[in-house]
Amino acid sequence: MSLLTTQTGIVIKFLWPPEVQQLPDDTEQQGDQQSLEKQVPSSVEDMLSWAYIGRKIDCRDRMRRYTLYYSVAEPAAQAVRRVQVGLRVQGFVQRLNISPLGNWLGSEATASSANQFVVVGGGDQGGGAFEAQQQALERVREFVLRLLHQDVAPRRSGGNLIVQRRVFSKYQEGDSYHQITSHEDPQGRGNVLDGKWVVKDKLEIGKLVDGIRIVRCPYIAIQRGDFVEMLLEVTVGSAGPKRHVQFNLQQIIRVEEKRHESNKTNPVTQPVREVIRGYRFEDEDAEMEAGGSLSGGGSTEV
Repeated sequence: MSLLTTQTGIVIKFLWPPEVQQLPDDTEQQGDQQSLEKQVPSSVEDMLSWAYIGRKIDCRDRMRRYTLYYSVAEPAAQAVRRVQVGLRVQGFVQRLNISPLGNWLGSEATASSANQFVVVGGGDQGGGAFEAQQQALERVREFVLRLLHQDVAPRRSGGNLIVQRRVFSKYQEGDSYHQITSHEDPQGRGNVLDGKWVVKDKLEIGKLVDGIRIVRCPYIAIQRGDFVEMLLEVTVGSAGPKRHVQFNLQQIIRVEEKRHESNKTNPVTQPVREVIRGYRFEDEDAEMEAGGSLSGGGSTEV
């Protein structure tokens, strides 16, 4: 997992006010080598010696076929390990739909456009940190587009961060996928898909408990006003000659429930595949150390 930094090299998540709770793994000093290795460089130029675009293993979706990687040398093994970039972002939830089938309208024709999404902002407490985060994400987007020799259209500064993920993928023979349960689809609407569209990877949803453990929780546990941390995957897709950079939602963790009026925000009018690694979630009655890998992990780490 990679931490975003300002243009002066400060880790952005440390800019949030001290009263905003953070996940327990962030006690390292900024000078620690391990911490530095997991920081996104502060300029587009420095990113060139840090990350590169690579094709994802077993991904046939042209809109998510490529992603960002960086390399880590392992002298003992005399090898270089490829590590997938996963960006950690924070914010106060303004609007969301992370139900199992997202905003799907219930027909085969709308399966390809079904998404789960989250809209976050800085709230009244973290405007400066959130704006710095937006600028850092824009630098990552600019870096990828420059690598692809694409024009970099300026983005409007400020505003909210909107992240999403596709619910369904087109099924191809040999694909592993999640079987939709009656609890996730009580009306049985998924029957109309007849195996043509499937859920390959579920969004992982968790909450911080007792300040030390991350446990799985139902999607309704996360509400507007909660402070969350999310893990985003950087994907590169194509639509004709154009290339698109997207920040796809992989995990969401409720770090702190909405507590104060100041937190209010305004509404917005299986073969093993390579997977992104992030936090390890546990069941609520289990003991597990926060800050590991995704359960069922693959060959690529973050």
